[in-house]
Amino acid sequence: MLLCVLALVDTARLCTYSSRFSVAISGVSLLSLTKASCPLFIFSTYSIKYFASWTIVMITIERVICVVYPLKARVLCTKKSTAIAIFSMFAFFSLLNSHILKYARIQDSGNCRLSTTPRFGLYENYNDFWNKLWLRVDLCIYSVIPFTAILICNCILIKKVRKSQSKQKELQTRMTSDDEASESRMISMTRMLITVSLTFILLTLPTSIYFVARGMIVIQSKEQSYALQLAYAITTMISLVNHSINFLLYCLSGTQFRREVYLMFKGQKRP
Repeated sequence: MLLCVLALVDTARLCTYSSRFSVAISGVSLLSLTKASCPLFIFSTYSIKYFASWTIVMITIERVICVVYPLKARVLCTKKSTAIAIFSMFAFFSLLNSHILKYARIQDSGNCRLSTTPRFGLYENYNDFWNKLWLRVDLCIYSVIPFTAILICNCILIKKVRKSQSKQKELQTRMTSDDEASESRMISMTRMLITVSLTFILLTLPTSIYFVARGMIVIQSKEQSYALQLAYAITTMISLVNHSINFLLYCLSGTQFRREVYLMFKGQKRP
């Protein structure tokens, strides 16, 4: 269920972001098409990207529970509890980003921009709040906190897999074929998810760091502006790669996943 959700969210992330460049193809910007499209687009972009990163966190935590506490996993990791967690997470990120719906608007120039209305709490305006505070919150939610959670979970998984492999060698003569197959599936799935989560960490961190740095830099020349635009393009493309290659990572690192894909394309069911 979680892998299906991740696939859907990754696709949504790619679609929402690519729509920003519709003006280059059709001459019409989807962001500025209507008054509602501007705030809805920015709101959905941030909500979806948070949801995508935290779905990987959920997958990693689920794997830790299944590997470390296999007996409790049948109670904790049910379809119902997973569905509740998914909807709760989606509702939380929607609520967290709800302020965007009020303060993102189409300016007189026709471009979709954040409001510069005077005073927003302790800040001069909403745009000032966004650059000085929200981009740091974005860095934590999108990269830093997921990075920490995934790193801790992966350390636990790697330690458990190594211990399991050592135990498997010691008990090789006493293990049945079913035990060996179950152990192999566990190791294959764990290896695959470790690969996916580490790739996520490497690919999403640069863009979050860029936005925080961008909010602190005062542009003083055209050369600086061009350099920032180039940095933005590079870090954005890197982050979008994260949402494009999960299927390939599954195939490269997951023996069981490759087998399932092969059987699916052959039109066969699992034996």
